[in-house]
Amino acid sequence: MPRRATPDPTAKAVGQRIRQLRGERNLTAERLAFESDLRSKGFLSDIEQGLASPSLRTLVAIANYLEVLLVDLLTFPEDSERQQLIDRSRWLGPGTIRKLLRDMPRGPHAERGPSTPAKTGYGSRAREPRKLIVADSRTIAPVPAERVTKKSRAKPRRPP
Repeated sequence: MPRRATPDPTAKAVGQRIRQLRGERNLTAERLAFESDLRSKGFLSDIEQGLASPSLRTLVAIANYLEVLLVDLLTFPEDSERQQLIDRSRWLGPGTIRKLLRDMPRGPHAERGPSTPAKTGYGSRAREPRKLIVADSRTIAPVPAERVTKKSRAKPRRPP
């Protein structure tokens, strides 16, 4: 990606967020760049200054190395209370998150009480956990977590 002469405001905000999250972990730009497979401290510097727009693949690599979700790179707590809530949720334990989700309204048309389960996906079955994977530079797709961790089995052959 060619370097810009002037920073793009959105790219700069993402870059500043990456720098903030990197600082929370006391990581140097050099360490993040080389250990997250970016392989270029200059490219990371350009991202952090808003002079380069990172691809989704690059953002996923950075998020994975920083041990945050992709959404954490795109959350700007100073912009709104909702984004502050998202940012603060990074420090909550799974039990606290489950309790908050159970007690929160489920959407703009939710009239169910906190004890009524919501339907997820098709029917009332719970959706499988998903993990974001990058297959190649053109494909980013959610895949069921079990398919990410288990080896795929060969398809049985049909008899001749």
